[in-house]
Amino acid sequence: MKEFNTTGICFPDKHYMVDTSDRIRTIIADLIEKTNILQSTEPDSMEKPPPFPD
Repeated sequence: MKEFNTTGICFPDKHYMVDTSDRIRTIIADLIEKTNILQSTEPDSMEKPPPFPD
């Protein structure tokens, strides 16, 4: 008999499962669009930081 599991690892033969992969892709795309992550291509942002002093 299957049951809902809200804590720990889910096993498909013991617990009800939901495919959330499409929803996760949508959430990640929305976050990238809203925060402009991965759009920083100016030369200043691509340089390495200075080394730590000795």
